Amino acid sequence: MKLIFKILIIFFLTSNYCFGQENKNFSFEIPYIKDSTLTLSYTLIQQKVEQLQLENFKKGIDSLGIRIWFNYGSEATYFNELVEICYSDFKWTGSYYPMLIEPDNDIRTTKISKSNKISVKPKFGWDIILCGFNTFDIKSLPLEYNTIIEKIDEETGKTLITQIFGGTMYIIEIATPSMYRFYEYPNLDYFADIYPEAKKMEEFLNFIKSQFSIFDMKFSLREKKIKKQATHK
Repeated sequence: MKLIFKILIIFFLTSNYCFGQENKNFSFEIPYIKDSTLTLSYTLIQQKVEQLQLENFKKGIDSLGIRIWFNYGSEATYFNELVEICYSDFKWTGSYYPMLIEPDNDIRTTKISKSNKISVKPKFGWDIILCGFNTFDIKSLPLEYNTIIEKIDEETGKTLITQIFGGTMYIIEIATPSMYRFYEYPNLDYFADIYPEAKKMEEFLNFIKSQFSIFDMKFSLREKKIKKQATHK
């Protein structure tokens, strides 16, 4: 089992599915809207990374880092979540960040008013997590703004563009020594039934939730817990 695990690590770190290389040695892939403007989600996540004092993945890291951001629609809640999984110096670490987002009239900025860092471990071991990374091809899932939005424009019509905004946005950051990828998928409860890319993203997120006990707690209780801590800070 240890040999298989090492092979999977090597495969995941050395295989490179990214396109749009910045130079010969490093691949940098982020989503753009059609007019080459950075997506709002990308801009806001960079602000959250700074406020949470996380390592910046954009220039790559020495081994492997994956972040899974759960950005819930502002109309329903200002509660967001992050799961960070890193492999470095032959050691896995997992962190869960619940956070409260302060309301702001400027949609181009975000401010975290309260957050916690909680160490987490998968229920069935890190080898299962690594197998999941490979099974769901998280390094090769296409950028949402380069695929799904274009399909909506061409196949379904502009009226369904509204399904992208105002709901939950799921965001993945992946960094290795040779690449950085950032991609986002909105409202999977709607798009997973239409596009296979979104379906695979939904399956991966369900896999992650099943592996970490923090998600055994109901959403409302996770939200209530961080809000209570914010009240008594």
